[in-house]
Amino acid sequence: MTHYYIDFGHSTATKNKPQHEAWEYLRKLNGKLIFKEDLKETQQIIIQNIKEIFERHPRCKALFISFSKRSGKSIWMNGFEAVSFRFEPAELVLTENLKSCLS
Repeated sequence: MTHYYIDFGHSTATKNKPQHEAWEYLRKLNGKLIFKEDLKETQQIIIQNIKEIFERHPRCKALFISFSKRSGKSIWMNGFEAVSFRFEPAELVLTENLKSCLS
């Protein structure tokens, strides 16, 4: 495994404006590929960005985001029940067809 694929799965309705902003932020990350070595830093950036969203809306209860392995090698986000968000182990493999397109 060389990378993680960001998967924004299903979601339900958000409860307030900052949750919706956090939902939009996470949705934009869907389908991104990160290097395995960047996983912890990416998780911290996500946590910080969601924290900043809620700091702009002090009347709303903040989300306390964390990440953990739940099954297999997938790493799931905890603390935002309206969203199914995870990092899936992935490997970047260049096929001959793709290599020729990149040349």
